[in-house]
Amino acid sequence: MESHESSSFESDKKRERLRYDQRAKQRLQQGKPGSQGLLGAAGIRPEFRAPYADYERQIMARCQKGFRVLDLCCGTGMLSLIAHSAGAEISVADLSPTNVQLARQTAEQNGVTVRGKPADAESLPFANGSFDLVTCAGSFSYFDHSKGCKEICRILKPGGYFICVDSLNHHPLYRANRWLHYVRGNRTGSTLLRMPTMKIFSELEADLGPVEYKKFFGIFSFLIPLLKPLCGGAGTALVMDRLDHFFYFWHRYAFKFVAVAQKRAS
Repeated sequence: MESHESSSFESDKKRERLRYDQRAKQRLQQGKPGSQGLLGAAGIRPEFRAPYADYERQIMARCQKGFRVLDLCCGTGMLSLIAHSAGAEISVADLSPTNVQLARQTAEQNGVTVRGKPADAESLPFANGSFDLVTCAGSFSYFDHSKGCKEICRILKPGGYFICVDSLNHHPLYRANRWLHYVRGNRTGSTLLRMPTMKIFSELEADLGPVEYKKFFGIFSFLIPLLKPLCGGAGTALVMDRLDHFFYFWHRYAFKFVAVAQKRAS
Protein backbone atom coordinates (compact mmCIF):
# COMPACT_ATOMS: atom_id res chain seq x y z
CA MET A 1 0.00 0.00 0.00
CA GLU A 2 2.77 2.43 0.92
CA SER A 3 4.51 1.79 -2.43
CA HIS A 4 1.23 2.35 -4.29
CA GLU A 5 0.60 5.63 -2.45
CA SER A 6 4.16 6.80 -3.13
CA SER A 7 3.73 6.02 -6.83
CA SER A 8 0.43 7.90 -6.88
CA PHE A 9 1.98 10.95 -5.22
CA GLU A 10 4.86 10.98 -7.71
CA SER A 11 2.41 10.70 -10.62
CA ASP A 12 0.36 13.58 -9.22
CA LYS A 13 3.52 15.63 -8.77
CA LYS A 14 4.33 15.24 -12.47
CA ARG A 15 0.79 16.25 -13.40
CA GLU A 16 0.96 19.36 -11.24
CA ARG A 17 4.35 20.30 -12.70
CA LEU A 18 2.99 20.00 -16.23
CA ARG A 19 -0.11 22.01 -15.27
CA TYR A 20 1.94 24.88 -13.87
CA ASP A 21 4.44 24.70 -16.70
CA GLN A 22 1.59 25.22 -19.15
CA ARG A 23 0.14 28.16 -17.21
CA ALA A 24 3.54 29.81 -16.94
CA LYS A 25 4.21 29.32 -20.67
CA GLN A 26 0.94 31.05 -21.49
CA ARG A 27 1.85 34.05 -19.35
CA LEU A 28 5.31 34.25 -20.86
CA GLN A 29 3.83 34.10 -24.36
CA GLN A 30 1.46 36.93 -23.43
CA GLY A 31 4.44 38.93 -22.22
CA LYS A 32 2.79 39.66 -18.88
CA PRO A 33 4.79 37.94 -16.13
CA GLY A 34 4.36 40.81 -13.69
CA SER A 35 4.03 44.57 -13.51
CA GLN A 36 5.09 47.33 -11.15
CA GLY A 37 2.64 47.95 -8.31
CA LEU A 38 0.94 44.54 -8.54
CA LEU A 39 3.43 42.49 -6.54
CA GLY A 40 3.08 41.22 -2.99
CA ALA A 41 -0.10 41.78 -1.02
CA ALA A 42 -0.92 44.78 -3.22
CA GLY A 43 -1.68 42.39 -6.05
CA ILE A 44 -4.25 40.42 -4.01
CA ARG A 45 -7.91 41.45 -4.11
CA PRO A 46 -8.80 43.46 -0.95
CA GLU A 47 -11.23 40.88 0.42
CA PHE A 48 -8.48 38.21 0.38
CA ARG A 49 -5.51 40.44 1.16
CA ALA A 50 -5.26 40.30 4.97
CA PRO A 51 -3.22 37.06 5.34
CA TYR A 52 -0.81 38.12 2.60
CA ALA A 53 -0.34 41.54 4.16
CA ASP A 54 0.47 39.83 7.45
CA TYR A 55 2.83 37.46 5.63
CA GLU A 56 4.67 40.51 4.28
CA ARG A 57 4.85 42.06 7.75
CA GLN A 58 6.36 38.92 9.26
CA ILE A 59 8.97 38.71 6.51
CA MET A 60 9.95 42.37 6.82
CA ALA A 61 10.09 42.16 10.61
CA ARG A 62 12.75 39.44 10.43
CA CYS A 63 14.68 40.30 7.28
CA GLN A 64 17.94 42.24 7.38
CA LYS A 65 20.24 43.75 4.79
CA GLY A 66 22.46 41.08 3.27
CA PHE A 67 20.16 38.18 4.17
CA ARG A 68 19.96 35.34 1.68
CA VAL A 69 16.27 34.57 1.12
CA LEU A 70 14.72 31.67 -0.77
CA ASP A 71 11.13 31.86 -1.99
CA LEU A 72 10.21 28.18 -2.16
CA CYS A 73 7.47 27.10 -4.60
CA CYS A 74 7.67 30.62 -6.02
CA GLY A 75 4.96 30.30 -8.67
CA THR A 76 4.77 33.42 -10.82
CA GLY A 77 7.07 35.34 -8.48
CA MET A 78 4.30 37.68 -7.39
CA LEU A 79 5.26 37.22 -3.72
CA SER A 80 8.98 36.58 -4.21
CA LEU A 81 10.35 40.12 -3.90
CA ILE A 82 8.97 41.10 -0.48
CA ALA A 83 12.37 40.93 1.21
CA HIS A 84 14.14 42.88 -1.54
CA SER A 85 13.30 46.28 -0.07
CA ALA A 86 15.10 45.22 3.13
CA GLY A 87 18.28 44.66 1.14
CA ALA A 88 18.05 40.87 0.90
CA GLU A 89 19.49 38.71 -1.87
CA ILE A 90 16.59 36.75 -3.38
CA SER A 91 16.56 33.24 -4.85
CA VAL A 92 13.50 31.42 -6.17
CA ALA A 93 12.72 27.73 -6.59
CA ASP A 94 9.75 25.81 -7.96
CA LEU A 95 8.94 22.32 -9.18
CA SER A 96 7.95 23.90 -12.50
CA PRO A 97 11.03 25.10 -14.47
CA THR A 98 8.81 27.48 -16.42
CA ASN A 99 7.53 29.01 -13.21
CA VAL A 100 11.15 29.73 -12.24
CA GLN A 101 11.66 31.42 -15.60
CA LEU A 102 8.45 33.40 -15.10
CA ALA A 103 9.42 34.47 -11.56
CA ARG A 104 12.85 35.63 -12.73
CA GLN A 105 11.29 37.63 -15.58
CA THR A 106 8.76 39.14 -13.16
CA ALA A 107 11.68 40.27 -11.00
CA GLU A 108 13.59 41.66 -13.98
CA GLN A 109 10.57 43.69 -15.09
CA ASN A 110 10.61 45.24 -11.63
CA GLY A 111 14.31 46.03 -11.71
CA VAL A 112 15.42 43.13 -9.49
CA THR A 113 17.79 40.29 -10.35
CA VAL A 114 17.06 36.97 -8.63
CA ARG A 115 18.67 33.57 -8.82
CA GLY A 116 16.45 30.63 -9.65
CA LYS A 117 16.47 26.83 -9.80
CA PRO A 118 13.85 24.19 -10.58
CA ALA A 119 13.53 22.24 -7.33
CA ASP A 120 11.48 19.59 -5.60
CA ALA A 121 10.72 20.77 -2.05
CA GLU A 122 11.37 17.23 -0.81
CA SER A 123 14.97 17.27 -2.14
CA LEU A 124 16.30 20.79 -2.49
CA PRO A 125 19.43 21.48 -4.60
CA PHE A 126 21.03 23.80 -2.02
CA ALA A 127 23.85 23.29 0.45
CA ASN A 128 23.32 23.06 4.19
CA GLY A 129 22.85 26.46 5.82
CA SER A 130 22.50 28.33 2.53
CA PHE A 131 19.75 30.76 3.60
CA ASP A 132 18.84 33.09 6.45
CA LEU A 133 15.16 33.00 5.54
CA VAL A 134 12.88 30.69 3.54
CA THR A 135 9.41 31.83 2.49
CA CYS A 136 6.59 29.75 1.05
CA ALA A 137 3.08 30.78 -0.03
CA GLY A 138 0.26 28.28 -0.52
CA SER A 139 2.30 25.18 -1.31
CA PHE A 140 2.09 22.69 1.57
CA SER A 141 -0.39 20.56 -0.38
CA TYR A 142 2.24 19.93 -3.09
CA PHE A 143 4.85 18.09 -1.03
CA ASP A 144 5.27 15.68 1.86
CA HIS A 145 5.27 17.92 4.93
CA SER A 146 7.89 16.04 6.93
CA LYS A 147 10.31 15.69 4.01
CA GLY A 148 9.81 19.32 3.02
CA CYS A 149 10.23 20.70 6.53
CA LYS A 150 13.40 18.66 7.06
CA GLU A 151 14.82 20.04 3.82
CA ILE A 152 13.88 23.60 4.78
CA CYS A 153 15.60 23.05 8.12
CA ARG A 154 18.70 21.70 6.40
CA ILE A 155 19.16 24.67 4.05
CA LEU A 156 18.48 27.26 6.77
CA LYS A 157 21.27 28.67 8.89
CA PRO A 158 20.95 28.03 12.65
CA GLY A 159 18.49 30.59 13.98
CA GLY A 160 17.09 31.20 10.49
CA TYR A 161 13.38 31.61 9.81
CA PHE A 162 10.74 29.82 7.78
CA ILE A 163 7.68 32.00 7.06
CA CYS A 164 4.60 30.68 5.28
CA VAL A 165 1.04 31.57 4.35
CA ASP A 166 -1.26 28.69 3.49
CA SER A 167 -4.77 27.25 3.74
CA LEU A 168 -6.34 25.07 6.43
CA ASN A 169 -8.53 22.07 5.70
CA HIS A 170 -10.97 21.89 8.63
CA HIS A 171 -13.89 23.95 7.33
CA PRO A 172 -16.38 21.64 5.53
CA LEU A 173 -17.26 24.25 2.88
CA TYR A 174 -13.64 24.87 1.94
CA ARG A 175 -13.00 21.12 1.85
CA ALA A 176 -16.04 20.63 -0.41
CA ASN A 177 -14.81 23.35 -2.77
CA ARG A 178 -11.39 21.69 -3.07
CA TRP A 179 -13.04 18.33 -3.74
CA LEU A 180 -15.13 19.97 -6.49
CA HIS A 181 -11.96 21.29 -8.12
CA TYR A 182 -10.54 17.75 -7.94
CA VAL A 183 -13.64 16.33 -9.65
CA ARG A 184 -13.31 18.96 -12.38
CA GLY A 185 -9.68 17.98 -12.93
CA ASN A 186 -8.24 21.24 -11.60
CA ARG A 187 -6.21 19.58 -8.84
CA THR A 188 -4.85 16.12 -8.03
CA GLY A 189 -5.94 13.72 -5.32
CA SER A 190 -2.69 13.97 -3.39
CA THR A 191 -3.14 17.72 -2.95
CA LEU A 192 -6.41 16.99 -1.12
CA LEU A 193 -4.65 14.52 1.18
CA ARG A 194 -1.81 16.93 1.91
CA MET A 195 -3.87 20.05 2.67
CA PRO A 196 -2.60 21.46 5.98
CA THR A 197 -4.54 20.92 9.20
CA MET A 198 -3.74 22.14 12.70
CA LYS A 199 -1.16 19.35 12.82
CA ILE A 200 1.07 21.44 10.57
CA PHE A 201 2.27 23.44 13.57
CA SER A 202 3.42 20.35 15.48
CA GLU A 203 5.06 19.09 12.27
CA LEU A 204 6.97 22.35 11.95
CA GLU A 205 8.01 22.11 15.60
CA ALA A 206 9.23 18.54 15.19
CA ASP A 207 11.08 18.89 11.89
CA LEU A 208 12.30 22.49 11.94
CA GLY A 209 12.02 24.43 15.17
CA PRO A 210 9.65 26.33 17.45
CA VAL A 211 6.66 28.10 15.89
CA GLU A 212 6.99 31.57 17.37
CA TYR A 213 4.04 33.11 15.53
CA LYS A 214 0.77 31.95 14.00
CA LYS A 215 -2.36 33.82 13.02
CA PHE A 216 -5.60 32.79 11.30
CA PHE A 217 -7.74 34.56 8.69
CA GLY A 218 -10.99 34.12 6.78
CA ILE A 219 -13.19 32.05 9.08
CA PHE A 220 -16.16 33.38 7.11
CA SER A 221 -14.57 33.71 3.67
CA PHE A 222 -17.44 31.67 2.23
CA LEU A 223 -19.59 34.81 2.69
CA ILE A 224 -17.46 36.91 0.35
CA PRO A 225 -19.53 36.21 -2.81
CA LEU A 226 -22.63 37.44 -0.93
CA LEU A 227 -21.01 40.48 0.70
CA LYS A 228 -18.91 41.87 -2.12
CA PRO A 229 -21.85 43.06 -4.33
CA LEU A 230 -23.20 44.93 -1.29
CA CYS A 231 -20.02 46.20 0.37
CA GLY A 232 -17.37 46.23 -2.37
CA GLY A 233 -13.90 44.79 -1.95
CA ALA A 234 -12.66 47.13 0.80
CA GLY A 235 -15.94 46.95 2.73
CA THR A 236 -15.98 43.17 2.54
CA ALA A 237 -12.37 43.08 3.77
CA LEU A 238 -13.41 45.15 6.79
CA VAL A 239 -16.32 42.82 7.54
CA MET A 240 -14.02 39.76 7.26
CA ASP A 241 -11.55 41.38 9.65
CA ARG A 242 -14.27 42.12 12.23
CA LEU A 243 -15.68 38.60 12.00
CA ASP A 244 -12.23 37.07 12.42
CA HIS A 245 -11.71 39.24 15.50
CA PHE A 246 -14.99 38.42 17.21
CA PHE A 247 -15.00 34.72 16.32
CA TYR A 248 -11.29 34.03 16.68
CA PHE A 249 -12.07 31.09 18.98
CA TRP A 250 -13.22 29.35 15.76
CA HIS A 251 -9.78 29.85 14.17
CA ARG A 252 -9.56 26.12 13.48
CA TYR A 253 -12.05 26.76 10.65
CA ALA A 254 -10.07 29.61 9.12
CA PHE A 255 -9.40 29.75 5.39
CA LYS A 256 -5.78 30.92 5.74
CA PHE A 257 -2.99 31.01 8.30
CA VAL A 258 0.40 32.68 8.60
CA ALA A 259 3.15 30.96 10.57
CA VAL A 260 6.76 31.68 11.50
CA ALA A 261 9.12 28.92 12.66
CA GLN A 262 12.73 29.42 13.70
CA LYS A 263 15.42 26.81 13.20
CA ARG A 264 16.98 25.67 16.41
CA ALA A 265 20.36 27.23 17.04
CA SER A 266 21.95 23.83 17.66
